[in-house]
Amino acid sequence: MVLLCTFSLPLLLTCLAGTFASEREQGRTSEETTPYGPSNVEISGVNTVTVEVPYSFQCSANCFPACTFTWTRGGLTTQGPELNLQLKEQVPPQVLICMAINPTTGKSVTVSKTVNVTSGPSNIKITGPDTLSSGVTSNFSCSADCSPSCSYTWTISSEAQSTSPTKYGQTISVTPDSWEIAEELICEAQDTVSLLYISTYVTPYVAHGPGSILITGASSVTVGDTYNFVCLVDCTPSCNFTWTFNGQIFNGDEIQLPIFHKGDTPMVGSKLVVTVDEYRHNEALTCEAKNVASGVTAVSTKILSVTDPLSVQPVSQDKPLAHQPFSLQCVGSQNPASILWLKNDLPVAVSTRVSLSPNNITMSFSPLLQSDGGLYQCIVSQGGAPIKGVGYQLNVNCEYAEINYIYTAIFAHHTPVFQERP
Repeated sequence: MVLLCTFSLPLLLTCLAGTFASEREQGRTSEETTPYGPSNVEISGVNTVTVEVPYSFQCSANCFPACTFTWTRGGLTTQGPELNLQLKEQVPPQVLICMAINPTTGKSVTVSKTVNVTSGPSNIKITGPDTLSSGVTSNFSCSADCSPSCSYTWTISSEAQSTSPTKYGQTISVTPDSWEIAEELICEAQDTVSLLYISTYVTPYVAHGPGSILITGASSVTVGDTYNFVCLVDCTPSCNFTWTFNGQIFNGDEIQLPIFHKGDTPMVGSKLVVTVDEYRHNEALTCEAKNVASGVTAVSTKILSVTDPLSVQPVSQDKPLAHQPFSLQCVGSQNPASILWLKNDLPVAVSTRVSLSPNNITMSFSPLLQSDGGLYQCIVSQGGAPIKGVGYQLNVNCEYAEINYIYTAIFAHHTPVFQERP
């Protein structure tokens, strides 16, 4: 330091204290190069970590020259100001230790931070009935894996409601109204410490029906042809179908459930493919729909008018007289692969007296006997299922049978004997 003095009249002495610039620069350099710290050492980061979630922690210090940092967690040691942490499983609270070291002086300061460990939420699920009934209360429960615990929030929505009410708790009760088709139940599980959350939902249908059941398809059918029939019914969530036709029971093919739109009628259906192979004047086709949830059933019956293109008819208009020629014909068959003749549901045995034409269309009796009476039918195969034609009831008439009178002298009585010519 130097002292500067100046003189002026009336001989006043003024002294100014000062320093040379070079001395100031030297002092400043001396301060900046003097090592100091570490001080104000601290760890920054979250206080709670969740399993499987990555986290980062920072260690900082007031230090010159810059400090080096060493982290210790359990038996693990890493270097650097940042520690990355991702736990793979649930463990006790973790103690993170950071040591800041001045590389020049070797002075160190150690600080620690304890972080809590949570897991989840995960594996969330809702348990409860798959279907609901209007006016009936059903309970649903939500669960999730959380450590230490989860809180639960429910949102309930349906097409019939303009707002979605919120409920709290692990279990809720739902009572649907009669006009509702389905309820959407959303459960949100939130970890009470980490505040992480997950959600899931279920959409149980409200059971309705079956109602408005209807069979669509032809009302008049022909033997030998194949027809499609569909049974439609208003049914929620769905119906199982059972068909009955011609004494047989069928399940039919399911028709995919339609997507529900607001205001749409939830119709489901079943398709049945029928080949009419036997003649009856009228045949009942029945569809029974059973609600898979409520078990309620509904039945619809469609009466089919059956026509048969095949029939057995006499070749001529003559009456079938005993001991006279007579012929029957299988009418309506076109290019048949084979024709089988039946009498009273049993195959007809051909003989020299009973013969068939080369194509089996005509059966002839030479002659006709009273024992030939019965129900005659022809079964035709034309590449598909055999078709049985309409039968013809043959009643042999003996009214004009030729009678031979043979007079036989019987010595004791002279009695005439009437004998029918064979």
